[in-house]
Amino acid sequence: MLQKISGGKTAVSVKGGAKLRFCPNCGGSLMHKQVDGKRRLVCSHCGFVFYQNPVPAVGMIIPQEQKIILVRRAEEPFQGDWCLPAGFLELDETPQECAVREAKEETGLDIRVRELFGVYPGRDDPRARVVLIIYLTEIVGGALQAGDDASDVALFGRDALPRHIAFASHRRAIAEYFEGEDD
Repeated sequence: MLQKISGGKTAVSVKGGAKLRFCPNCGGSLMHKQVDGKRRLVCSHCGFVFYQNPVPAVGMIIPQEQKIILVRRAEEPFQGDWCLPAGFLELDETPQECAVREAKEETGLDIRVRELFGVYPGRDDPRARVVLIIYLTEIVGGALQAGDDASDVALFGRDALPRHIAFASHRRAIAEYFEGEDD
């Protein structure tokens, strides 16, 4: 979706694979063309190529006593389902800073990033295609409490995971984490 914002500039917003029709640079019509071997939106007037890139998101595995912390989603998509604490990367922060911010916002905990756990494609989020960066973390302070867009927060062990876990990337990371605990 194109929106006029202050200063006469145009902003591009693509939600859930919305179809763009006009160029964010000049307002010309966008049409599909082959560019770099892929079908892409190209402006018929100025030649601008709109690359529909995935959105970076950061999640964290916060272990505690053979369990991990999950949050229950208070909002759509997947409202009521459980997931890893996670969120979209802000323009002015590193992925590690995003992990610290999201952990505090959603769980009330202060964390330290220990190491990169994995990077996962996210294809089942209706808002956007996502690249999910997951860190293994440790708690350094705070008190466990749901906050921000979480309606609940709890610890779950491998044998007591909730039935409904949002996002395939989260399910995969959780499974890989508990598989690694066997080693």
